[in-house]
Amino acid sequence: MTPFQQQYTELAARFRKQPNQHNHAAIGALYELKAALERAESTRETADLLTSVNSLLCLHASALQTFAPFADTGERKDIIRLHKLRDQAAWKGDRFALKDIRTLRATLSPIHLSPADITPDGEGGHCLRCGVVILNKTVADGSNIRITLADGAIADYAPRIIATLETLAQYPAAALIDCYNRECSAYVERGADQDWFDMLEIYSVSIHGCDGVLYSNINSGDAYLLDAYLSIQFEDDKLRSMRFGMT
Repeated sequence: MTPFQQQYTELAARFRKQPNQHNHAAIGALYELKAALERAESTRETADLLTSVNSLLCLHASALQTFAPFADTGERKDIIRLHKLRDQAAWKGDRFALKDIRTLRATLSPIHLSPADITPDGEGGHCLRCGVVILNKTVADGSNIRITLADGAIADYAPRIIATLETLAQYPAAALIDCYNRECSAYVERGADQDWFDMLEIYSVSIHGCDGVLYSNINSGDAYLLDAYLSIQFEDDKLRSMRFGMT
């Protein structure tokens, strides 16, 4: 057994004792092994191991991409594995990958915007020209920040939109955790904590201006309930509610 094989065998056993997002130590170690295998010479052995690591981490599209070039289509075992990998990749892709909590702890600085960063989206609303930070997560594509107005001009709302986005960038984790535990506890098996906040994924933000008030809806992914999205709603800079919707 090679050192890589030995390491994989030990880590897989550790992970399978608690095969979910909360096994942070094993997940972190699997990501370290993944990086080491990616740096190593690309062979059938490393491809097999990297495919297995990616599968454990729910990186199903990556697992298929790793294994496919080395698959022997004349070998029944490879054909079966390739078929399973294709099914998983088509169904889940890498969308539900387990997260290395260590990479999510850093505090991100808000991106300072100007009114020029707000641009028409071609659909009667506005979006951003650049990415932003929302709840300490990077939203890289500014088109995922959608702005609509029921009244007034964008120039009048722009300073407050910018201020709201800066507030959302650094909104206190403790307030979000408290709101989640009040409003969503009936739907999940455990309460939110700092890990929950760090693992939130931000998909998009909708901001609607009406009568001088900005209503913001953050569409997010919750690691505690993977088959639903979490809607986080603000009125100006005040957190108002959280609720689940089905994907």
